[in-house]
Amino acid sequence: MNRAIAWFVHNPVAANLLMLVMVVGGLLGATSVRQEEFPAIEPEAVRVTVEYRGASPEEVEESICLRVEEAIEGTPNLDRINTIAVEGACNVTVELLVGSDVDAATPRSRTGSTRSTPSRSRPRSRRSRSTKSAGAS
Repeated sequence: MNRAIAWFVHNPVAANLLMLVMVVGGLLGATSVRQEEFPAIEPEAVRVTVEYRGASPEEVEESICLRVEEAIEGTPNLDRINTIAVEGACNVTVELLVGSDVDAATPRSRTGSTRSTPSRSRPRSRRSRSTKSAGAS
């Protein structure tokens, strides 16, 4: 190490050229680094759809949506539950905290909703995962 320092002391032009190459390389590298204040992170989610043919939205809400929400409420790392009741169906989207295990939440959602819905309804659950990384846009 001392030999390299001594060589640069005796050859100041080489030391300045090395410094210039390092500064230019750093500036070029800095322009290609992607930074975001609020990165686009899509939450992990489980969607539960329950069909209840012939039922009005009010009936679907009272007999299915509320029961599914109650059954899912104890899911670990739960962030938000969004429910939509339409004629003949109920859609419940369970958003989990970032980094949560969707596979662990899906069976709980499926078994909880099956136990709490009327016999004419058919629950289905679907997992959706974020395909974007935290720095991608």
